[in-house]
Amino acid sequence: MELSAGNFTRWVDVNHQHHGHGARVQRAQAMHAQSNHDTENVMDMTTLGWLKHSKGPQFPWFEWHYLHFIKKCLTTDWKQIQGGSGDETMQIIIEIFNVLELNTKARMDFTLLMHTGPVGRTLANKLMWTLLSDWALDDRYLDLSSNVSWECYKARRTFERPEWRGEDLRRWTWEHLDHCKNADWHWHPAAVPGEFYQVVLGPQGEPLPPPRCWLMV
Repeated sequence: MELSAGNFTRWVDVNHQHHGHGARVQRAQAMHAQSNHDTENVMDMTTLGWLKHSKGPQFPWFEWHYLHFIKKCLTTDWKQIQGGSGDETMQIIIEIFNVLELNTKARMDFTLLMHTGPVGRTLANKLMWTLLSDWALDDRYLDLSSNVSWECYKARRTFERPEWRGEDLRRWTWEHLDHCKNADWHWHPAAVPGEFYQVVLGPQGEPLPPPRCWLMV
């Protein structure tokens, strides 16, 4: 019998009227909550998770190959994943995306982070290690796409932030951002003050960034 929302409500009403106690009601509530919980988990599972949930006879075979692939990535292929930059490296990473069944957004987020200079590559390596050595080994085998996208989002927002409570962190704020105070003043090489001015030079004779480079005379 399917325990839908309507059936569940009618079942509770009938038991309240005829039995006068809440033991069966509590059991029904627990069964209904467990049913919803299982449905939500199933919707978030990968193919391997579906096989395990449905108790398919092929699951042990596929799980062995899956775990063997994860082990190979963390050992034999890790040097290539961590520091490679050619077609061979991208082929391994794409294969990881396919095995973990990451969606298009998660793949794009990770790839963009990986190609954001040395800092981005370092954080991408850290995320990849966590992905393979921790999240991918969860025996529920859930879809990890949202986890990857969220970690990439956090990394892109903070990878240039100085060390917490460091000296440089005090200047890493919006108050110290140089911006054009005049909304109609567009940055352009010819956008200079209309009066006579001198160019203020900084260290090694280089002009200071605008508008501090213009000294009115």
